[in-house]
Amino acid sequence: MMKLFRIKTLQKQMIVFLLLPVGVLLLGTGLAGFLYVRKVMLEQWRESALLRLERAAHYIDMRLARPLETIELMTKAQNSWYRQLIFQRLSELPGVVNAELKWVGENGRRTGHHMMMRFNRRGKTMLAPPVFDADSGTRTVSMLTSLMDSSGRSIAELELKLAFDYLMADILRLGWWQTEKACLVDKSGNYIVHTSAAMTGRRKLGDTGDSLEKKLLTEISLRSTGTVMGKGRPPDQVAGYHSLSSAPWTIILFAPGRQVLAPIVRFRNYYFSGAVALLLVILLLIRFKVGQMVGSIELLSKSAQQVARGDYGKPIPRRSDDELGILIDNYNLMVEGLKERDRIRNTFGLYIDEDVARELLQQQGAVRLGGDKRQVVILMADLRGFTTMAETLSPEDTISLLNRYFGYMIREIKVHRGIIVDFVGDGLLVFFDPVGQSIQQVALRAACCSLEMQAAIEQLNRSLGKEGLPAVTMGVGIHTGQVVVGNIGSQSRVKYGIVGAAVNFTQRIQAKAASGQVLASMQFVRLMQDKLVTGKPFSTILKGIQKEVVLYPIEEVSNKNSDRPAISAG
Repeated sequence: MMKLFRIKTLQKQMIVFLLLPVGVLLLGTGLAGFLYVRKVMLEQWRESALLRLERAAHYIDMRLARPLETIELMTKAQNSWYRQLIFQRLSELPGVVNAELKWVGENGRRTGHHMMMRFNRRGKTMLAPPVFDADSGTRTVSMLTSLMDSSGRSIAELELKLAFDYLMADILRLGWWQTEKACLVDKSGNYIVHTSAAMTGRRKLGDTGDSLEKKLLTEISLRSTGTVMGKGRPPDQVAGYHSLSSAPWTIILFAPGRQVLAPIVRFRNYYFSGAVALLLVILLLIRFKVGQMVGSIELLSKSAQQVARGDYGKPIPRRSDDELGILIDNYNLMVEGLKERDRIRNTFGLYIDEDVARELLQQQGAVRLGGDKRQVVILMADLRGFTTMAETLSPEDTISLLNRYFGYMIREIKVHRGIIVDFVGDGLLVFFDPVGQSIQQVALRAACCSLEMQAAIEQLNRSLGKEGLPAVTMGVGIHTGQVVVGNIGSQSRVKYGIVGAAVNFTQRIQAKAASGQVLASMQFVRLMQDKLVTGKPFSTILKGIQKEVVLYPIEEVSNKNSDRPAISAG
């Protein structure tokens, strides 16, 4: 039951964190693509509609332009017979049903033909809406032009009746005029002609309260050409318009939004159907794959619980080459690392540099109890007069000072790869093991370490002085000799250390060192050969040793191959 619950939980999480983002991504991508393509297609329709409307307006303007040009030519004629000739030609122009020139008298009355009167220019030309002419049996459009004399007074009025079908001949020839909803309106929005049965009986654009037609009325009064979108996404209707230059009329073309966007609507339906199918496939794959994943994840979980209890167990077998298999490999590596860390801590404590600890672990028998006898370099350091100083300090200041002192010392010891055996009160016992190096190289590291420990005491004192704490001094002794190196203790508690007479001998040397001094045995100095700069040697009796021994104050290390620069003792 618990396994089934976990499988269901994992499936839900994968659906939420995998299927849902994929679905959102597909939906967002499809929506963005749809909006973009819709915008492009509407723009294409707009450009196409405006181009067709421009052509239609151009056709009408061309048919209106010839009569206007002839009238302009008649106003420039110098004699009456030439005007009469032009007027005759005007009457015979294609599309002209009737031409009538009416003269206006002094009292404003219209008189008959009188070509002897001179007019210098034509005034404003107006076009009346088309009406049915009973005489000709056709719909006609009246073109009224005022003719004026040199003073600007209207002296005649020229009326041309043009066949409306002639003006619209080229428009009727265009396929969209019959197949799409189109109309011709004046500046006030009054219908001149329309092609849709839905407009039958209507007189004016916008008289039904349609928002698109109202927007068209506003746009026509502001601009000569453009497009207007209706309500909805996609818009229920789109419209384009273009004004004539020779007449106060505007051609309007309507189209259903879905008709314009039919290809993108089909694409949208296909896209979302495919997206739903893809999500179903992903869901089935999740349900199929999750069973295999849960088994491996449960095994990892159980193993992790065992590791938390200290039981590392056996490595988990890898069952796949995917990321889960890599996770299992990394988990096994982590467990091995934890095992090694525990071996390091149990065997060497916290006082050995990790790199040194790894090198020691590679030695045969490094973890077992017992040890081997070999030559090492031993270093002992102790604070001078600290017991008396501690009596004047509070317990908190005493512990704080000791911890800071050991912090400075441990830092230098780790840098030079020393192994701390023990803390003895305010003293340190350290040895340098020749793992993979010669005893001379190890002795060089030990000498450098001792001098830099004394230099670190100076840094410590500067820090203590800022806090009002007393300064401390330290003596250091160095010796080399044969000791037993190995694991000391029992199966429950093991410490890596050294045992032998050389340890006691080093402690006696350290006791003879003055404050700030590093004393070395003759054996150590001979081992270093010419790499040491020492002060004047002296002979002394060490406690527990009958014969005098010669000790050397170390002042400087020369020609050393250390990681840090040379530091002198003083």
